[in-house]
Amino acid sequence: MAALEERSYGDPRMPDWFDEAVAVLCEPEDMRAERREAMRRGVGSRRSLTDFFAMDYPAAGHTAPAGVQPEAEQRSRRPRITITRGDTGEPDLFYPQALSVAEFLIEREGPEVIGRLAEGFARELSVDDMLLQGRNLPEDVNALEAEWLRWLEG
Repeated sequence: MAALEERSYGDPRMPDWFDEAVAVLCEPEDMRAERREAMRRGVGSRRSLTDFFAMDYPAAGHTAPAGVQPEAEQRSRRPRITITRGDTGEPDLFYPQALSVAEFLIEREGPEVIGRLAEGFARELSVDDMLLQGRNLPEDVNALEAEWLRWLEG
């Protein structure tokens, strides 16, 4: 159990992007507006949704101890990505992207999508599995990204 506590600040079944998406949805409107604008300005610097859905929370600095593979990586068979700001001086888009993806999903599926995602992650379903359950979502992450980008342009 100590190993899990070293690498996670929340429920290890909930991906970091989802945890933070729920948090930023609860922020005051002026903060969400700033994040929306940052996403529009930085859309060319965004991470692919495949990478975004697998990455660790950027400021937590948590990693699995040597030899321990995070459960999410085992389920998705995708490597976990730890992100840094680099030398560009550009602010990280993790929070704006989390908000943007959440708002897109809510617009497409309704606010209940957040609860369905939480339930799916708790049952250890992948994002791809949950997309198949959506009413108005494409069936894979690449198609979801294409639709999300068109939505961002609108």
